[in-house]
Amino acid sequence: MLPEGGVLAVQMPRQFNAPSHVLLRKIAEELFPTRFKTAGYVPPVAPPQKLAEVLAPFGRLNIWETSYFQRLGADEGHPVRRFTQSTAARPILAKLNAAEQGRFLAAYDAALMDAYPLAADGSVNFPFLRQFFVLVRAL
Repeated sequence: MLPEGGVLAVQMPRQFNAPSHVLLRKIAEELFPTRFKTAGYVPPVAPPQKLAEVLAPFGRLNIWETSYFQRLGADEGHPVRRFTQSTAARPILAKLNAAEQGRFLAAYDAALMDAYPLAADGSVNFPFLRQFFVLVRAL
């Protein structure tokens, strides 16, 4: 639907193989094996090379990835858990009752301590991978 000469600019997270997201899947499967399976997991965002294959025929394409670091402040629970709880963890939490959610989040908090050690003030630098592309449709 992009007109000739039109520009499409998109940014998407590619955090799916980071410890923050791997631990979500791993802990969900360990605690609730009948409800969560991670075998054959495929990230919902394709890597740059795959997107390039799909999009390049439509025009001039510029595609890249960038890691940036977010300083997540001290909070109740691990700061990365607080960040992912409202995003990546939502599909998991939606399948759990309140008691199960508490159990899951406690296990996730503990696992995050090893993956993302806290600074003295309780904060953490959280590396986050994003993918960007700009496509200019051929005339």
